Amino acid sequence: YAFYFLVVGAAIWASSWA
Repeated sequence: YAFYFLVVGAAIWASSWA
């Protein structure tokens, strides 16, 4: 679960910096 949350957080961070 923690890994999934980390992946989702990274995706949101990347989209916000795109």
